[in-house]
Amino acid sequence: MKADAPEEISKNQSLLDLPDKTPDEARAEHKKRHWKLPKDEEILAAIIVVMERSRTIESQNRLRRLVVEELQKNDPEYSTTPEKVRLLALRSGHVRVEVKTREDDVGRPAKCPVCRTTMERLKNKTLTGTTVTIEWRCPLCKYWTGKKLRIPRHYTFYAIQPRKSKRRTVLRAFQ
Repeated sequence: MKADAPEEISKNQSLLDLPDKTPDEARAEHKKRHWKLPKDEEILAAIIVVMERSRTIESQNRLRRLVVEELQKNDPEYSTTPEKVRLLALRSGHVRVEVKTREDDVGRPAKCPVCRTTMERLKNKTLTGTTVTIEWRCPLCKYWTGKKLRIPRHYTFYAIQPRKSKRRTVLRAFQ
């Protein structure tokens, strides 16, 4: 056992004897390890391209991976988070999201866990005249929760087809 101890000390000493780097070298190395963050417009353009190509995407991580692949065609260092891709996709109006949830204890969400929009109350009057909140709804993504808190566990993304004008449809019917 005593023979092993000096070897351990020498290993630790070799780890401590690393050459010091100047602050500029440390900053340059730090920048090499990190990704560039694209602008929201670039991410949104990539989301639209990805959703046009594959109309349904089965998970948030897969959507993020496809969007990052599209972004890296312009700059190989671009990356983004799955949550940011989900939020931009929802707010763009080009994507519809289906959310599978699990129930948790009683709770009240201040913001929607799917799109971070302020939740709206759905109230009901009781026989005694007091109002009771029976449900919370999101006006943007249609997420809702009741007495038991519904927590998102899986997202499915669907491309929304651009709406055709009613006028064009009516004109085609008469031709």
